[in-house]
Amino acid sequence: MRYLSVVVLIVALLSCKTKEHINKKKTNEVTVNWCPDNGRCSFEVFSNKELLIKYDEFNELYSSIVDGKNIVLKIEYVRNEMPNTVDGGLREQVFLEVNPKTIKEEAKDSKSIKIIYARWCYCKGQAGYFRPSNKEVYFKKVNNERYELNLDFKMKEIPQSISHIVQVFNLP
Repeated sequence: MRYLSVVVLIVALLSCKTKEHINKKKTNEVTVNWCPDNGRCSFEVFSNKELLIKYDEFNELYSSIVDGKNIVLKIEYVRNEMPNTVDGGLREQVFLEVNPKTIKEEAKDSKSIKIIYARWCYCKGQAGYFRPSNKEVYFKKVNNERYELNLDFKMKEIPQSISHIVQVFNLP
């Protein structure tokens, strides 16, 4: 009986094996130098989409991504939660709608590019969608498949954590 217990124990220990490969969750988080140290950033490219910008019944600006013929770039910054605070979260998003030709021709045409900034926090009067007061957008071809976005924008009405973005990306 004693030998049987030892054999069962050895078999149990040998059968406990960790997985050699871990299924990695696909994520859009990117390591970038424009991202503030106190948070994480992501960058997404949506092809065959357009940025629909509207006003609601309270004359508040909002947007949505709909099917279309352009490309929408979504940039997001999420600040790390502040310890011992309630409603201390902050999320900032920038949406750009760009004609694919503008990207491929390396055009510096900030007027034809739709841009909207969103700020989500518990900060009365300073949350929601806003149009940037100043914007400069430039695309540069890095190689056959990769492009670089260089974006500078300023908000007059509200504070912002991200304002200068340089991001290399692939077109789908």
